[in-house]
Amino acid sequence: MDKNKLGELFGVVIHSPVTRSEVRSLVKAKQDFVNKKATDEDLTYHQASLDAGDIVESFINSLGEDDGKAFVNYYSDEVVAIGNSTQSIDEVANKSEAEVYHLQAQFIFNELSANLKVYGSNSALTGANPADVNLAIEYIDRSLEIEPNNPTFLNLKGLLIWNGLGDKARAKPLIEKAAELAPRDITIQHNLKSLQDPNGCFIATAAFGTPVAYEVNELRLFRDKWLVYNKVGRLFIKIYYKVSPRIANFIQDKPFLKKVIRVGLKPLIQWVDKFNKTKNY
Repeated sequence: MDKNKLGELFGVVIHSPVTRSEVRSLVKAKQDFVNKKATDEDLTYHQASLDAGDIVESFINSLGEDDGKAFVNYYSDEVVAIGNSTQSIDEVANKSEAEVYHLQAQFIFNELSANLKVYGSNSALTGANPADVNLAIEYIDRSLEIEPNNPTFLNLKGLLIWNGLGDKARAKPLIEKAAELAPRDITIQHNLKSLQDPNGCFIATAAFGTPVAYEVNELRLFRDKWLVYNKVGRLFIKIYYKVSPRIANFIQDKPFLKKVIRVGLKPLIQWVDKFNKTKNY
C-alpha cells in the first residue's frame, strides 16, 4: 500500500508532498474528463466543469494544511496555464480566475471549520491559528463578480459570513439564492435547512463546531424524517431540547470534551447515516 498516496482524481494519483508535475497531470486529465462527460451525458461544457469542480473541491477538503496549500497553489497556476491553449483568452481568464479564487476561499473556510471543530472558535485566544475570513470573502467576491449566479460561490460566501463573522441574517439571502439556483444540490439544501432550523442539534453542533457539519446534517435529517413521526421519537426530542443546551454550553470551550463526544457520537452517526440512506432521505 502506498502510504504517501493522498487520493486519485480523474485517474491521476496524488502523493504527499504534493508536486507540481502530478497536479499538472491532474489538470490535463480533468479537461479530458470534462470533455468526455459533456459529450457522453449531453451537458454543456460549463455543466461538466461544475461536476469536475465538485470532485476537486471534495478532494481539497480531505487534505491537511500543508498539502492543501500546496495543491491549491499548484492547481491555481496550472488551471490558468492550460486554459490559454484550450479556449478564448477572455473566457479562460474569467473562468479560471473564478475557480482559482473560489478554491482559495474554500481552503480558508476549511481552516475556519477545523478551528471551530477543535477549539470552538477562530480566535487565537482559544489556541486556534485564526483563518483569515475577510480575505476568503474577498476571494469569493471576486469569483462572484465573474459568475454572480454560481450557487457554489453564493453558498460558500454565505457560510463564511455565517460561521466566520457570525452574521446569520446577512448570510441567509445568499444561501437561499444558492438553494433556489441549485434545488438538487444536497449540500446546499442541507445548509439552508441548518440556517432555517430554530432548534439545532445543540450537542452535535458544539462538538463538531458548526451547524453545517456533515454529521450534524445527518442527525437533523434523521430527526426531521423519522423521529418526529413517532411517539418515542417526539418524547426523545422534547427531553433532548431541555437538557442539551446546557451540555452544549459546558463543552463549548473544552476541546478535550468535544473530542470525546465526537468519538462517542461516531457509532451513532454511522448508524444514522446508513439508516438515512436506506430510507432514501
